[in-house]
Amino acid sequence: MKFSIKNALLASSLIAGGLIANAETKGTVAVVDVRSVVEGSKHFTGMQADMQKKLGPKHEELVLAQKNLSKQQEELDKSKQVMAAATYNKKKQELDKKFTAHAEKERAFQEEVMKLQDQSMKKLYGLVKDATKTVAKKQGFNIVLQGEALYVTDQYDITKEVKRAVENSKL
Repeated sequence: MKFSIKNALLASSLIAGGLIANAETKGTVAVVDVRSVVEGSKHFTGMQADMQKKLGPKHEELVLAQKNLSKQQEELDKSKQVMAAATYNKKKQELDKKFTAHAEKERAFQEEVMKLQDQSMKKLYGLVKDATKTVAKKQGFNIVLQGEALYVTDQYDITKEVKRAVENSKL
């Protein structure tokens, strides 16, 4: 890489800009580990319990139907040796239709699960965002970064306060 005055001026202006930006935001940036706030909240646990209550019976029904279809498949395979080819093929086609219909039910169930999870998580993340905003304003932070920081002093990590605010809020 060639050294030139143009490159040196550009580099020094970038460094100076970074230092100025850092000086302006010093003490006003906080960090929240959103994942730990969400996963540790009573709202998250409640959402999981509600989904299990709502979707558990459907899931059990699908599992039972899958076992039944598998049993039918085994029985058909065992009787293949003593069955006429035409009869076997007809029963195999009927069973294949049942498997296809079951697969469609499973796909629809997965879509329902994803939809409910998405709706619930949007509500919960909205609550976390509101709680973060409230805590940040109260403590005088201008910027709040999301995620787990590699290093941050306790005074800039407002995760505990956000957790408390989320727990004290209604979803």
